[in-house]
Amino acid sequence: MCHEGRTFWTLAANQEKWVRRLILSPDGQYLFWGTWDGTILVWNTLDQRVSHSFTAHSDWISAFAIVPQNNWLITASYDHTIRVWQWQPSDEDVPAHLLHEFRLEGNDVAWDLTVHPDGQVLLAATDRGIGVFPLVPQVTVESLLAKVNAEAITVMPARHTPKQASAGENDRFFFLPPPATSAEKKTFIVHGQHRLGQAGMFRSVKFSPQGKIVVCGGVNGRVVLFSWPQLEVMSRLRERSLYVVA
Repeated sequence: MCHEGRTFWTLAANQEKWVRRLILSPDGQYLFWGTWDGTILVWNTLDQRVSHSFTAHSDWISAFAIVPQNNWLITASYDHTIRVWQWQPSDEDVPAHLLHEFRLEGNDVAWDLTVHPDGQVLLAATDRGIGVFPLVPQVTVESLLAKVNAEAITVMPARHTPKQASAGENDRFFFLPPPATSAEKKTFIVHGQHRLGQAGMFRSVKFSPQGKIVVCGGVNGRVVLFSWPQLEVMSRLRERSLYVVA
């Protein structure tokens, strides 16, 4: 856990790897450890040993998510990327295959990840807002925004040079904006150019079990509830005076 820059670390048993993030597979067999150097260690809960390891990033692992429908593991890092992996435990030499990469702008980091119950959309809590990332070809930025009477303007910074395992329309993403003040069409800036101000810096995000509500925890201690897929602010709750990290 990380709170105002003060971090409490756990040392993995018999491994010289400092661990910051953990996630358990849906079947309970594998515990994924995200380490300081971007390595993923996989603890087999049945054998009680590290059964797999692979290099996922070049810096600290900042967040995890799992898509059980496709056996995907999603990782985020201080290297400013979010990566989608095909988890294949039967292959001990190459247990994860990179499927896709999203590269955030500048020094932005995804602090938390959540996947819609249908496995088609990923949300990420970042300092620029809640990032919305289509995970499958049939879901695009345009198809999501069409549901909320919104339009997208693509802005590509000159220094934006993503290295992706696959190309296509679903490498584009956008951030949830402030609530609309009128019935006019909302504008979403694609590729992370849209800043939300102090209310838009988030440290945690979760879909509800039915996928109809998004709960976000901000750096200002506020909890914001969005409707999905309408992307409207339903409520703002003042829970704490500091970061809401989980």
